[in-house]
Amino acid sequence: MARILGDGKRQRTHAFTELVSHYLFEDRFGRLGKGNDKGKVEALAKYSRANFLTPVPHAPSFEAVNAALEERCRVRQAERAGRHEQTIGERLVADQAVLRPLPEAPFEPCDKAPGQSLLDSARTLSHATMTVGKSATCPERIIASRPHPCLIRR
Repeated sequence: MARILGDGKRQRTHAFTELVSHYLFEDRFGRLGKGNDKGKVEALAKYSRANFLTPVPHAPSFEAVNAALEERCRVRQAERAGRHEQTIGERLVADQAVLRPLPEAPFEPCDKAPGQSLLDSARTLSHATMTVGKSATCPERIIASRPHPCLIRR
């Protein structure tokens, strides 16, 4: 958010507006410092930490940890949560049936600035880097190998 206005409405940043426009979702924000507004999310995070991450999982790689966590989540899909008659897996399938498909083109979360397009100027590629997010940069040899809608920063 760029800022919260006096009436409690949010003024979006340009980047967040691009994200909303790309994936076509409606934003809904909780109040800052009001954990009770987000009780279900907080409870699910606590449950996941206590049941999947305690004790701390040990494995030879992140891939192995992820595979073990995925298996535990798949086992959990056969269980019922709360007062629901359907299993977690059945409810997941019902939710997925009403989701929109993802856009064909992926969202490019990059800083955009006036400059030359990667597709328009091959001569500047040898001296360029592209900023991704807030901290990483991609050397030109990586970004020159595939078209990218982000712009070069000099």
